[in-house]
Amino acid sequence: MDSMLDANDKYAKLRGLDNFRNYLNATQLDTSKRVVDGYVISDSGKLAVHPDGYDLSICRRLLAYLLMSDEMDRKLAVFREADTTIGKSPCSADNLHKSAPQFVHANEHAAIPIDSIWSLHLFANGGFRPLHVWY
Repeated sequence: MDSMLDANDKYAKLRGLDNFRNYLNATQLDTSKRVVDGYVISDSGKLAVHPDGYDLSICRRLLAYLLMSDEMDRKLAVFREADTTIGKSPCSADNLHKSAPQFVHANEHAAIPIDSIWSLHLFANGGFRPLHVWY
């Protein structure tokens, strides 16, 4: 995917999502960023421990990154719309489509489900933690 993004500017809008994917891949087994959970006793009687979910601080950073990416996409859409309006860019169907935000990873309505998921991972030492990231 990285080579596709480097080779063609058409897909430049996917760079933020690719960075997010690369971070998740890089930290998949990094136990310093994960909550260790899922204790299982194997048939041989050994305790198997594996990383289950991300730590609350990492979850907050990931949510903040997605929100920042959404905001940058909204601002870019405003500039594209302005360029089309003043005639700097041709008024084509493609440019009109790009005048709207291309991605919305999270919005205010997602705060409650995100809070529920974080509560399932025992991050519930206060309510509505995702809203603290938004505001």
